[in-house]
Amino acid sequence: MIQIENLQKIVGQRTALSIELLNVTVGEIAAVVGPADSGIETLFEILIGIPKERAYEVLAQIGMADQANANLSRLPTSLLRRLAFGRAILHNPQVLLLCEPFARCDEATIAFHPAARAILTRSSISPVAPAPAPWRRSVTSTNGSAVPHFPQVET
Repeated sequence: MIQIENLQKIVGQRTALSIELLNVTVGEIAAVVGPADSGIETLFEILIGIPKERAYEVLAQIGMADQANANLSRLPTSLLRRLAFGRAILHNPQVLLLCEPFARCDEATIAFHPAARAILTRSSISPVAPAPAPWRRSVTSTNGSAVPHFPQVET
């Protein structure tokens, strides 16, 4: 449920957003409709809790700063997958649980590795294959038993 009462955001001398009352109940689908600069983006920034600067920072981190204003319906699948990584790290999680994260990805997306996070992925790659980059190791699960595979250390 979303309930907003007497919300106002002022930027400089301008009122960017002013809402007296807005309620969206569980199960309801509501649309906020308005022209550019009507406060919709400001409302969503407040609800999501992500400043626009953070969104641009993440786009730069995943190598998509030049796509900030791109039409998503025209982006190739590989960039949409990379954008999914960006959404996953937007709130700086310590752990990422990802399902088939590198399916249909380009090399730049596969090379992307969010530092300072524990990442557990699910993949249907053959259990006899070594862990592909960027994974450091893999765990094979067969009939409910998990067997870790650690990389060999060169001596």
